[in-house]
Amino acid sequence: MMIGLTLFSAAYLAENVRGGLQIIPYGQIEAARALGLNPFLTTTFIVLPQALRAVIPAIVGVLMGDQLTLVVTIGILIAIPAIALVSWHPQSDEHGSAGAGVIYGVIAGLGFGLLFIALNQAGNEAGAWPVIPGQLVALVLVSPFAVRGLRSSPETDRVTAGLVLAAGVLSGAAVLLFLAATDHGELAIIAVLTSLYPAATVVLARIFLSEHWTRLQIAGMFASVVAVVLGSAGRWSSTPADQAHHAPADVFAAGLKLHHIANTAYPIGHTSTMRPYRVPNAQAQALGAAAWQGCDRLGLYVHIPFCEKRCGYCEYCVVDPATLERDEDLYFDLLVREFELYRQAVDTPAKTLVGFDIGGGTPTAAKTANLGRVVAAARRCFQLPEQVAISIETTPKIAALEPEKMRALYAMGIRRISMGVQTVSPRLLQAIGRTTALLAHNQQAAENIRQAGFERFNVDVMYGFAGQSLGSVEATIQHAIGLAPEYITLYRMRYKGTGLAAQAERVTLDEVLVQYERAAEMLHAAGYQATPGKNTFSRLPGDPGTSHYLTQRVIHGTPYLGLGLGAQSLSEVTLAYNAGAADKRLEHYRRMVTAGRLPLQDLYHLSLPAAMGKMISVSFYFGEINLESFERKFGVSLARAFSAEVDFLLDQGLVESTATTLRLTKAGVRASNGVMALFYAAAVKAYLLEKASNHKNTDGVQKRATDDSVHSASLR
Repeated sequence: MMIGLTLFSAAYLAENVRGGLQIIPYGQIEAARALGLNPFLTTTFIVLPQALRAVIPAIVGVLMGDQLTLVVTIGILIAIPAIALVSWHPQSDEHGSAGAGVIYGVIAGLGFGLLFIALNQAGNEAGAWPVIPGQLVALVLVSPFAVRGLRSSPETDRVTAGLVLAAGVLSGAAVLLFLAATDHGELAIIAVLTSLYPAATVVLARIFLSEHWTRLQIAGMFASVVAVVLGSAGRWSSTPADQAHHAPADVFAAGLKLHHIANTAYPIGHTSTMRPYRVPNAQAQALGAAAWQGCDRLGLYVHIPFCEKRCGYCEYCVVDPATLERDEDLYFDLLVREFELYRQAVDTPAKTLVGFDIGGGTPTAAKTANLGRVVAAARRCFQLPEQVAISIETTPKIAALEPEKMRALYAMGIRRISMGVQTVSPRLLQAIGRTTALLAHNQQAAENIRQAGFERFNVDVMYGFAGQSLGSVEATIQHAIGLAPEYITLYRMRYKGTGLAAQAERVTLDEVLVQYERAAEMLHAAGYQATPGKNTFSRLPGDPGTSHYLTQRVIHGTPYLGLGLGAQSLSEVTLAYNAGAADKRLEHYRRMVTAGRLPLQDLYHLSLPAAMGKMISVSFYFGEINLESFERKFGVSLARAFSAEVDFLLDQGLVESTATTLRLTKAGVRASNGVMALFYAAAVKAYLLEKASNHKNTDGVQKRATDDSVHSASLR
């Protein structure tokens, strides 16, 4: 009823706008008078709906999962009284029982609040249809009052009629804009900012009607400006590029064409696609710490950048192997200090780890005592439940020749170990620079790992090397199966940022697909299972095979903190790279940690599309997107956020819906590079499209476009 009365009041506003009235709530004033309320009750009737229309959706939004930063929360708290102050209508000294005004005001406020909530739930997938029923109901409710108004004022001139029509058009447009906004932000923020509209009306009344502002309204105006600034800071960043739309078929084709860069290593093209999100260095320390507020569960990755020799296929941050003996102890001193810096900055003892990986490089190249310092620091600075299995990486040579180190790792609480075999082809081992690897090491390493007590043993193998034959892949898979690990992980060679980058042009998509399919076939036959497109195969029922750290990232998009040289971190709203990500040198990292600063080289405040693209890209390590996790993380369904893309994939038979996931089909696995590209942020899609347009094929072989990224996107 009150919604109808409010709409009806627009006619009175248009008819009497020349009367020098306080027009913000003028329609509601007339509605209140029609109910016989005295001036004091009329003011109550006006202010309550304005406040409640903001408060109720804000509370519901938070209960439904809206995650608000401290800055935005302060903005919302300021906005509530600002709405009341701006909406306050000066009345005479007449007083009466406040009961009726409060009741009517509460009913009106509930009506508006429920309208906002309903529109948020409806979304804009169906266009304007969610708005139409409400408008029709309002028309029915307002008709009797409109007739009454026309009878009391039969002479309605054209200007008044035009104003009435304009008011209706603007009201409808406002509702449509609200509906569109719900797809780009949290309900709590949108509803509160929308409810500040009386401030705009007050300004217009001053400009066009020369109305005077009361002191309360001036205070309300000032508070409104502050609230808008703080509320607009929002959880997410935003750039004009985020609003662009690209045809799914074009993006899909570009992803297939540039299959060497359209993969899980997201984002790509940092120079152009990520620059708009980069936080100035002067603000990075504050935001780098603030980004972890409210994040109580996270993964931890610790990077050890040492190796006996840097392999040609390595894209990660590894320092000169010759510096290992000189710099190892210094590096671990800095690493422990970085633990303490985060402990002080973000209160890490209050945060629970859901996964903990130690990677590199080759972390087991370091002394056992230093690795023990890392584990001890993690236990001291975080809550680390017993059921969370710490995972570490090793090489066959170290595991074979240092059995006492394997036992020490298990004794310090590490329960999962991953060993990189990569290939058994002597020619390939030589070509990729893995000259210290001997096949004899592999079997001895597996035995030592078992004798140390490990029951979660993974073997990494690689495919997609230039000149690698199918027979070579088959021999490697057969060898890996013979080592009897619980898990075998297939890694496709990613050329970007490696010493073998120039060889990418020699590898076609068809070749790598045939190699993956044959490897998957052999693994399935040996009892190792995986869903289509998943790269880790497990022979343990119900165990995905990946570390707890990676499993949480892939399925749930769980934030993770990366410590160490060049490490990558992802909070709910930021993506960060530690010092050394670009130059792979220790000096910058050392200077920052020694100075007591978080060693952040680059910090990016992500937009919502960029954050979605990051989560979904990693999800394809399992060949599927968890729909419940996506909606819980972003407050919107995947089908709603990517309606055109999902429809395209379903129509093409490239994905299928399960009870909880959107999963690649067998056809989708063959086109996974194009599928992944569809979920990239608009700026990254534009980057791919531009690269694809400049890309040339020779004799039908797909060439690789060079990416200008200097960052690694380590999953380890």
